[in-house]
Amino acid sequence: MSVHVPLGPLLDPAFHLGSVPTTWAELLGFATGAVNVWLVVRQNIINCVIRPGAVP
Repeated sequence: MSVHVPLGPLLDPAFHLGSVPTTWAELLGFATGAVNVWLVVRQNIINCVIRPGAVP
């Protein structure tokens, strides 16, 4: 089984900016990164669980 089978929909282009396709996985990564930065700025306790390597 190749990696493309379970990740197929995430690897499909969501839109094209010029001639460069942007996939759903890239949009998901951007959104989760933006939420993480927002939580860091707010210093929310939930961020301790999300940050890799964080010691509660």
